[in-house]
Amino acid sequence: MFASPAVVACLTALSWSCSPTANAPAPAQERPSAAPAPQQRAEDQGELTPKIAASIPPFPPSDVEVKTSRRAATIVWEKSVLENVKAYRVYRTVGEKTVLIGETSSARFVDKFFKPGHTYSVTAVNVYGAESPQATASPAVSLK
Repeated sequence: MFASPAVVACLTALSWSCSPTANAPAPAQERPSAAPAPQQRAEDQGELTPKIAASIPPFPPSDVEVKTSRRAATIVWEKSVLENVKAYRVYRTVGEKTVLIGETSSARFVDKFFKPGHTYSVTAVNVYGAESPQATASPAVSLK
């Protein structure tokens, strides 16, 4: 059993003395014409625009590892599966200070200024310039 909109409106208002036509919508010819809706922006419609795409960072690289020798550290990682990743940025952390030490398109970077205590992280950068969160390397493996 379906109730008319007028009955639903009456019950909602807890007014049981409504007539079947109370609160009924006006006939179509009596309704005021609605103004045309303003055109929505693409962002409001859920479309992926270049502006939105530029703000979405790629996934960080995976399986970041560091292999060290006496004078250098070789940082390696698994490349991103996303096609729009154009580069990887490698960071070195000493104590509380993290600095960018290089950028590469490959999945390997050599730090020729390695010293014990350095830690490394890598980010992915997409074609729009958005940078992923840092993926921190697992503990260094000495190559002796």
